[in-house]
Amino acid sequence: MAIALGDQLLTVPFIDFKVYPDGITASGGADVSGNFTVATGRRLARTLNLPALPLRLELIGASPS
Repeated sequence: MAIALGDQLLTVPFIDFKVYPDGITASGGADVSGNFTVATGRRLARTLNLPALPLRLELIGASPS
C-alpha cells in the first residue's frame, strides 16, 4: 500500500495481516507504523486528516457496448 497526495509519495506503510487478516476497511481504519519521528508522525497525521480535495471528472472516451 502507498499513500500519495498528487504526485508526492507520503508514506508506504506495512499492513500486518496477522492484525488485519481481512485487510483494512475505510470504516475500520488501521495503524500506520514506520520509522517516524514525533514531528514526521504528526505531520503525516495532519496531512491524512485534511478535508478531501475537490475533484472534477471528465469523460474522455467510452467503451463500446
